[in-house]
Amino acid sequence: MRNLFLFIAILFFSSLASAGFLQMQEQIIMSQNAGVDYTADANCMGAWYMNGGLSANGDDETDRSGEGGTLTETVGDIPNSADVSATYSGTSRDFEYTESEYLTHADGGSTDITGTALSIVAWIKTETISNTVRYAIVSKNDVTTGYQYMLFLDGTAAGKYKIGAWIGATPNTTYSTTTDYAQGTEQFIAVVYNGTDVRIYVDGILASDADAYTTAIADKACAFLIGASLNDSSALYYFDGLIDEVAVFDRELTATEVLDIKNNGISGDKGGSD
Repeated sequence: MRNLFLFIAILFFSSLASAGFLQMQEQIIMSQNAGVDYTADANCMGAWYMNGGLSANGDDETDRSGEGGTLTETVGDIPNSADVSATYSGTSRDFEYTESEYLTHADGGSTDITGTALSIVAWIKTETISNTVRYAIVSKNDVTTGYQYMLFLDGTAAGKYKIGAWIGATPNTTYSTTTDYAQGTEQFIAVVYNGTDVRIYVDGILASDADAYTTAIADKACAFLIGASLNDSSALYYFDGLIDEVAVFDRELTATEVLDIKNNGISGDKGGSD
């Protein structure tokens, strides 16, 4: 009997030690790159804080990467919202699906990402989600001139959606999360393409299969948009909700970097630069 008690005690303390080790490992991973300013990354091809100049109805969005990809409002005014991630400061932009709003810059420049490496990150908080409706977050697509890339939501039922991505010239191939999410959920989303597969992260955690894809992204004559995607030069797939802290890279972000951006923002100061 004494041996049995000893065995149970050993198991108990071993489990505590293991839990402590795992917690320590998680803290190390979370802080490994803490405070990195990814807007200064040589492979950051565009970064937008989504503060809109803090005017009442928003404004143009300055590209913080230094690449010069300033975004202009199209169709309507996109107001600022103080509703951002609980650990962040600053503002987000509030897009309304029914008002056909989006931010854009013309084809060309740094967001014309081609080849076999691409990463996109953004914070979102959806409003109304309808079944069979698609909501674009970041896109460089046009059904007439071709497809480069797109990060979006697919409505799967009233109030439910999956997060998806198109990479390259095959828009009918959708890489998406394995589970549905409820509308109104605040999320940090990242899609990463490395020339071998496409991965989608939600809140810093891999949320999709590593779907094989090896085709290089080709240059297409389509505008870059946040909050919509283009079809025959008319916007569709409008977003409905908040978008914040958007950045695109022409390289693969590691899982550690994705988690770091989620925790600390694209400028490494939890949105303090907003």
